[in-house]
Amino acid sequence: MNELQAPAKILSWLLAVGISFGLIGSLKKMTYKMAEIAIEAHQKDQMSYGKFSRQLWTVKKKKK
Repeated sequence: MNELQAPAKILSWLLAVGISFGLIGSLKKMTYKMAEIAIEAHQKDQMSYGKFSRQLWTVKKKKK
């Protein structure tokens, strides 16, 4: 094994753990922000994704 391989693995592992903790911290903030936006959309009667999909994919009957 190379002399620098073990320290490099430790440093890369520590870097990965640090990035993971950083993402977890911002994930909490983003989730809360998305919940606030969803509440605001619900209060202003915006169309949901499910309703949009149903309108997009339903076949309308032709009038004779």
